Formats: sequence, C-alpha cells, structure tokens
Amino acid sequence: MPIPLKELLAVKVKTIPFPVAPFLKQAAQMLDGPRPDLEAVEELLSIDKQYLQRVINASVANSNHTAEDFEAALKLLGQKPMRDVVAELAEEAQANAVSLEPKVLEILKGPYWNHSQLTAICSHLLAQETGYPSLPQAYTAGLLHDVGRCILTEYDYNELAKALELPLLKTQVIENAEDQVHGYNHSYVGGAVLEEWKAAPAIIGPIKKHHAPRDADANQRLAKILHLADVAVSCQQAKLPIGITLFPVDRTLLKEPPFNKMPLLEIAAQAAKIQASLEEMAPLSI
Repeated sequence: MPIPLKELLAVKVKTIPFPVAPFLKQAAQMLDGPRPDLEAVEELLSIDKQYLQRVINASVANSNHTAEDFEAALKLLGQKPMRDVVAELAEEAQANAVSLEPKVLEILKGPYWNHSQLTAICSHLLAQETGYPSLPQAYTAGLLHDVGRCILTEYDYNELAKALELPLLKTQVIENAEDQVHGYNHSYVGGAVLEEWKAAPAIIGPIKKHHAPRDADANQRLAKILHLADVAVSCQQAKLPIGITLFPVDRTLLKEPPFNKMPLLEIAAQAAKIQASLEEMAPLSI
C-alpha cells in the first residue's frame, strides 16, 4: 500500500549534496599507506572538484608557493598533512550531508530508482564540467526528475488531480506525441508535487521541463544539464548511440557549446562507475 497521498504531499524537501564523504574517507585512508596510488587518490577527489580545489588551496596556504594541480599540492604539503586535510574535509562533508525524507525515499525506491541515481550523479558531473554554480541543485534535480513517474504508478489519477488541483488530463498517462512534447503527466505532476514539498524553485522548473529544456521558464541552464544527463544515462544503459531514446531529445542541444564538446556517454559511464563504488562502500541511503 502506498503512503496516504495527504501524508506524502505534506513532506518538505531540501536540496541535497552528492554523498562525497565516502570518497574523501577512502582518499584519506589511501594517503595513510606507505605508497599510495596518487592517481587513484586524485581521481577520488575529482568526483567533486570543489573539494579537490580546497585541498590544493590548503597546500598553498601553508607555503609561499603556488600549486596548479594535486601533484604539486602534495609536494608542497607532504603526504601526512595532506591526509589530515582530506580527512577533515571528509568529516565536514559527512556533517553537512542531508538525507531525503523517508516517505520520499520510499516512493523513489521503485523501478526507476537506479535510473534516478545515475541521472543524479551524471547531472552532478555535467554541472561540474560546465561550471554550474550549485552542484547540490544539479544532483537533487537528477535524483527527483522522475518523481512524477513514481507517483503516477502508485496513486489514482482522480485522487492526484484533486489533491494537486490539476486538470485530470495532466495526471493521466497518455502515450502520444502531444504528451511527450509538452511534458504532461510525469514531468508536470513531478513539478506540481515538488511545489507542494516546497522544493527550491531552481530545481522545479528544470524538472517540469526536463524533456523540453528550452521551454523551461526558470533556470533553463539546469534544465539543459538535466535533459542531457537523462539522455546520456538512458543511452548508456541501453548501449545505444547518444540521442537514440524512447523520449524526445533536443538534438540542437547536443551541438550547442559547451555540451557539444562533452563526451556524454563517457560521463554516463563514469556515473555508473561512481554509483557502483558507492554501493560497495555502503548502501546509498540518500
């Protein structure tokens, strides 16, 4: 039995950061060893380049020299002090971690959960590569982009339409061209539910229009990132060329800077690798 709709709609959702703490802890543990694989350590830190930059900045702060990259920072700071810096950042990341409401997590953990996790990580990586200012927004948008789908599989259309004050048409799953192009049903319902949850407006617009990013009337930049993350993950999972999906793809976006220079399938594969690593470290309880 699904959670009573009234209870579900009373939830409040915060923007959540990518769970980087496990990777920082692993990097600190590796730096504890006598001969750490520095390339592997840098790869772990690079999952969130904001933390990598903070490591580099810490090395510069303790010397009269500059460091352009991790290798130079390590030479300036030394292995043990570097380990202490990374361990401290891991503790900070853990302290700042935010979890999803249990009711939301219960709804999300259905058939679309794996895709949502991958899209969240891919959205985080794309946001990082394109210089989007809020990685937590990108991650949260990816994780929640298909929340409307999850809700539509659990609740009666009439009940949803009444509770959300939406026309019944927009809560029905209608497999036709108009529905796909205009983002009715899951995209529209997802946006309406996020409004009920008092989610950040910066993610609501992109989620409502994640299949038609140029139509987003708010935060079109994140809508584009989210759209491409969804496309990249779908193609990578299906082992198809980029842009071959069961839903509409904004093909002009694939040619638009800076996205035209992004190896989207490789980034989606990296997201899958990161997700697998997270599951090995500890079950993902976002």
